[in-house]
Amino acid sequence: MPMEQLRGRLWYRACGLSNVWLADLEYRTCPLCGCLDYTVPEVRSLFRKLVEAVIFKTTMLCGEEVCFLRDQLALPVHDFARLLCLSLDGVQALEDGTRRITPLEDRVLRVVAAQQCLRWRFPLDRVNAVDLTRADATRVLLKLSGRKWRMVSM
Repeated sequence: MPMEQLRGRLWYRACGLSNVWLADLEYRTCPLCGCLDYTVPEVRSLFRKLVEAVIFKTTMLCGEEVCFLRDQLALPVHDFARLLCLSLDGVQALEDGTRRITPLEDRVLRVVAAQQCLRWRFPLDRVNAVDLTRADATRVLLKLSGRKWRMVSM
């Protein structure tokens, strides 16, 4: 039985963030088992846009976002721990959400990710606008426009 060809919104958990959706994406489903088959175009552009969404969010980084940014920085856990002046257990606690990130750790990670992943200088007014009382997971809906991904409202 042939797979059914569809186009629509797809929950993209493979990126490491729990609330990422890709709009208007072509994918196929198996009518027997429901298995999905899809190809994400322009992956570099997509992950660059995800880094941008995470570092420019208005609440503190949560565990999955810390883990995502470490992965995007391609930093081994030892180097990441050194960057944030943490023990290895401290990094694990941040990433699994058993310990909240401090405002200083949050700011350092955003600035480093902006410089290393995006090659930008992080605007300090954006850092000061972060709500230090909340750490909500980023919600992102992205749509491919030409060869670049862009964020669209959910």
